[in-house]
Parts: sequence; C-alpha cells; structure tokens
Amino acid sequence: MDMVSDLLARHPQMKALAAAVVASLLVACVQPIVRPMRTIAGPRITLAGGAAIGAADEVSCYEGCTPDQVEGVVVAADGGYGWMLAPWLGASAGARIGAGKVKAVRGLGVAWGQLTFQNPTVALAVGTEVGANVIGPVVGVDLRPWPAAGERLTVSAYVHYAQPFTELADPGDDAALERASFDGGVTVRADRWLVQYSYYAQRDGRFEVKHLEGASRASAWHALVIGRDLLAR
Repeated sequence: MDMVSDLLARHPQMKALAAAVVASLLVACVQPIVRPMRTIAGPRITLAGGAAIGAADEVSCYEGCTPDQVEGVVVAADGGYGWMLAPWLGASAGARIGAGKVKAVRGLGVAWGQLTFQNPTVALAVGTEVGANVIGPVVGVDLRPWPAAGERLTVSAYVHYAQPFTELADPGDDAALERASFDGGVTVRADRWLVQYSYYAQRDGRFEVKHLEGASRASAWHALVIGRDLLAR
C-alpha cells in the first residue's frame, strides 16, 4: 500500500488512470483500439470519439429489425502505464472502455498488456487483451516516417482478433451471438491529437449500438474517430 500511495503522490494524474481502469470493469468494451503502438514511459490516457457506419448485414431496430443503413456513435477511452525496460524494449499495461455493446465481449471491459520493440523511427507492438469472456492478440506497428517532425507526427496500424471463451447465443435475440471478431485500424497522430479509421467484423451475430429509440446492428462496421492523448510526457 505504501508503494501505491507513493506512486499516486508522485503522479497525481494516476488517480484519473485508476478511475478509468475501475470503470472498465463496469462498462462493455467496444472497438476501436486507440492506444499508441509504441511505449510511452509513464501514465497515459487516450480519449476518442466519432461515428460508425454499418458495412454488412445491417438492420435498424426502431420498430422491429429491418434491413437499413445504420449509423452509430463511437466513444473510446484507453488508459495505461508504460515502462522502458531497455532503449529498444518497452512494456505497458492498462484497460480500455467504450460506448456501445459488442456481443463477443459483452459484460466486463478488457485489460491489456503490450511489449514493444522500438527505435526512434519504427516500433513493433505485440500484446493481448483479456476480458470476462474474451481473449485475443493485438499486433501493431508505429512509424515516424518524417525525421524533421520527430515524435510529433506518427503513423500506426493494428490488427486485433477476439475469441470468446464460450460462444453462446443470446436467448433474447437469435441474431445477437457471442462470436469471434476481428478489427484493424490506421491512426495518424500529430502531437497529441489523433485521427483513426478502423474496420470491425464479427463472425455471425452483430455489433450493436444502443439508441434512445432502439438499436442499430451490423456484422461489420467502418468507424472514424478523432481523439487526444492525455498525460503523456
């Protein structure tokens, strides 16, 4: 407990990070993954929001489910802490949360861990995410292609596969199943701001976005978000 108290005293922003981690245990996780694919020493929180458009098998459930173009709002938050173990090796861990509901990772949020092999120009990230009923690997790369811009401008990409421990049908909705899912994204960061495009697809079943009037569902989604890294050095 003394070590935890000392950490919070030296890094007051860790209280916000701890709150995000606790919240992840209460909120269902949603794509996309917005954390950097490069280790940043110390605490970090990334917040992002944007829109998603159904790409396949679309239905709107306002007055019964009918084929339709569906849209949804995407809100994502990711918090973590990073350590540089060597000039070329980094490690980080944290949790991520979001708005909406993904049947494959229903219930609890997910915790993640990540190793990066990096130099000032390129970083390779290998990690995993674990939730109450899901586990899956994440692989990413981070590039700083313009030396004059240094660390202020980066381009990164990731791929993520999520496999439920048990694949079950929702008894209340035959179309909503817990099934394996895949997502990937490309992110451009300028200073601490980011813009990301991502694609999500679920095998059988549908990704669901709640609305006041009902819900929209699709088995595949395009998402575009804008966000900012906070508490990074």
